[in-house]
Amino acid sequence: MLLKRLKWPLRILAGLIALVVLLAIVAYFNRVHILVALMKNDAFVEWAGTFEPGENYTASLQGSYPVAACQNSHVDFGEAVRRTVSLDGVWDVEEGPLSDTAPEAFAHRAPVPGLITEATPSFSEMGKKSKQRDVFWYRTRFNAPNTP
Repeated sequence: MLLKRLKWPLRILAGLIALVVLLAIVAYFNRVHILVALMKNDAFVEWAGTFEPGENYTASLQGSYPVAACQNSHVDFGEAVRRTVSLDGVWDVEEGPLSDTAPEAFAHRAPVPGLITEATPSFSEMGKKSKQRDVFWYRTRFNAPNTP
């Protein structure tokens, strides 16, 4: 009896899922047409014009610079070659407050890229809130090449 009652709702649910999948496929293959339609919509164009070009709208953390950290590392327009320097290695690490001033002494070392739990000597109270720290500060030294 229960199976008979669920028969039509399950069919309706399956049909709705199939419809959503079909609409997603159609939208994917017509994304250019959708974008053109949006650009013809005056309200959308007015709203989109309120944003400054090149701004980062996805992250806003005190003490971080997501735009600088996430910049495109590929060659910029007009550049023939971009030289990069790998900063992978073992860095100095210290815990402390989130402020404009870095700690004076760094007593720990950790691999970068890597996890803070791999620091030596290890930090106490890892994975828990601590009154000793708001953030982990990282520091390293490297030689920048003279030529661009």
